[in-house]
Amino acid sequence: MVEFGSVAMHVAEGGLDGKYWAISLGFGAGSLPVQQIINIIYKYAVHYKTWRKNKRLHKYGHETTRLVQSNESSGRDAAHPH
Repeated sequence: MVEFGSVAMHVAEGGLDGKYWAISLGFGAGSLPVQQIINIIYKYAVHYKTWRKNKRLHKYGHETTRLVQSNESSGRDAAHPH
């Protein structure tokens, strides 16, 4: 867009220099591994959250979850939240 965007996208006389093209491509290519790291962290975080929830339910099985507790305190039946 910067190179061929005419007057509307014009930011530099004659377009971008090679140095700035390289910087732009570097940022673009650098975002790919960063996104993969974010995806891996998210995958393990979701797995850990599920593991933690199951461990908590196993340890404190007689206690209810927050959703059920809030339904009971509002006078609703936990089995029928609607």
